[in-house]
Formats: sequence, C-alpha cells, structure tokens
Amino acid sequence: MNELEKHLLTRCYDSQSKIVELLESRYSTQDQKSSIIFTKSDNSSTSAKLLTHDTATIPKARLQSTRKSLRTYISTTLSNQRKLTHRIKQYNRKKPHKHPFPLDKLLLQYNIPNFQQFIHMNKLWQSYMQDLLMLNSQGNQGLPNILPKLATADYIGCIVKVVQSRNRNCVGISGIVVWDAQHAFILCVPRGEDGDIGGFKVVPKQHTLFTFDVILPKPEKTEKNKKK
Repeated sequence: MNELEKHLLTRCYDSQSKIVELLESRYSTQDQKSSIIFTKSDNSSTSAKLLTHDTATIPKARLQSTRKSLRTYISTTLSNQRKLTHRIKQYNRKKPHKHPFPLDKLLLQYNIPNFQQFIHMNKLWQSYMQDLLMLNSQGNQGLPNILPKLATADYIGCIVKVVQSRNRNCVGISGIVVWDAQHAFILCVPRGEDGDIGGFKVVPKQHTLFTFDVILPKPEKTEKNKKK
C-alpha cells in the first residue's frame, strides 16, 4: 500500500486488507463506487462509507477538507524533496568526503515516497482499464468505442511516460500517476542512477504528449482447451 492511500484511508481502517478491499471496489467498473468519504461512528472511532450515485451528495466542507489534506501532503513532500536535493548538492561540492552520504537514512527521514509503494495501485488500474475497455469480452472494440472511454477514464494508478513536451526536462520522465490535477499529473518516479532521489514530480499536461500501456488479459481456458 502506498503512502498516499495510507494518508487518507488508515485514519479509518487499521486493517490493510480492508483498505485493499475498499480500493478494489473503487476501481471496479462492474460495481464502481463514485467516491469515498470519512465519517465519525457512534463510538467516536472513524469509519469509511462508499457513496453511490443513488445516495446523498458529499458535503462541500468535507470535500474541501479532503482536498486540502491531499494538497498539504503533496506540497510537503515536494518541499522535502527540494531540501534533500539541496543537501546532496552541498555534499557533492565539498571534497574530499570523509564519510559517505547517508542517502537511505535521509530518504526515510524526509519521508520521500518510494515507487515500489505504488505498484499495487497500478495493478488495480490495469484491472479497472481492462474492464472499462471490455478487453475481457470476445467482441473486438473499435476506436470509435474506445476513444470516448479513454477521454473520461481515471488515470490515477496509470504508469505514463512523457515522449514529447515543450519543457525538455520533462521528456523521458516515467512514473505512476498518484494525482490527476486540472493542469498537471503528479507522478511518483523511481530513483535514478544519476543521483535522482525519485519521489513526486509535477508534469504539466499542456503541450505534453504521454504514452501508457494497458496489459491485455490472458485468454480464459475453455473446456476444449483443458481437455487438449
């Protein structure tokens, strides 16, 4: 489970299995829930409820509180990444070095997100996209049917790569979408061999071309194939 999901869901659930179950129902197109809200229970402990389109709308104050908490987490993480990058540059300027730079320790100290923590989110997104595009069905979905679905799909959890951008520094960046903002994607990228600490990166959508892959599901074995 990644840090972003923990930040929002562990306030309501202590069990990791319940959090996974909640997210799986969120991404499922067969029984998809429109949103997740957090409410106080009678015994003063917190619990989560899933709202469908048939239930009451989410209060505006609650939406603002959730968005504010998410923005705070992302901005704090980006600030910590800048501080750690600055410390690395200062260390590299001073030579010779008496001791190696404690990068692993500082990554934990600054709470820099790890790419591996978001892998499960991508697995959920792959399952969601396969169902959305009806790739499990035997019928062949043409572009006229696929393109409208791609235009309205949820890309949180998708691994995207920048192949073209006005900002040359963005070209080649690849990571998992952890938040789909209005004008940018917030990606979690892996650590690089060139000293890049990874973590979150903000990639603008305008004048940027992204690519992504959808894994085709394995064909189900029929009774005839099993006998063979």
